[in-house]
Amino acid sequence: MKNNKIHIISGKFYKRKLLLINNKQMKPTTNFMRKTLFNWLKNNLKNYICLDCFAGSGVLGLESLSHNAKKIIFIENNYNSIKKLKKNISFLKIKKNKIIYNNTLDWLMHFGNPQNIVFIDPPFKDLDIFLIEKLIFILEKYNWLKSGSFIYIEHSYYKKIIIPKNFLLYKKKKKKSIYNLYIKN
Repeated sequence: MKNNKIHIISGKFYKRKLLLINNKQMKPTTNFMRKTLFNWLKNNLKNYICLDCFAGSGVLGLESLSHNAKKIIFIENNYNSIKKLKKNISFLKIKKNKIIYNNTLDWLMHFGNPQNIVFIDPPFKDLDIFLIEKLIFILEKYNWLKSGSFIYIEHSYYKKIIIPKNFLLYKKKKKKSIYNLYIKN
């Protein structure tokens, strides 16, 4: 990531540069990890609906659309991030999206509609193991997950995350942070 820009690593928007806000709290998922994640998901994106919690730059959702996801819902509570995300969406001429300007946890407790893939990558300032666990249980309780849904979680805790019993660890990678992909039975 140079000069507040990051690029799409593969798919139909390959190498398209995205604008970012100047925010030290924002930590877009690295190119290396996005490549790993989308290799894990490559056969599971076509026509899927994705939910990008704590969207920030929106790079995970935009990468999903680059890989033929049907639709992406971005949830973000930072107004400047929303403005940049809208510019990136306009630049890429994407129509299959919805942007929610709200607190992720609050919004998810009121509107349940099953998704296929959920990305959970909160900013460092909000990174709290209990926040991540609470979000996972909200997704389950409010019917956000279809059977066979994937949940991607990026965090820096070496403590095991408590997840609902009907979730299975599908893939895991450790680098500077821990990256987990779960699947719901």
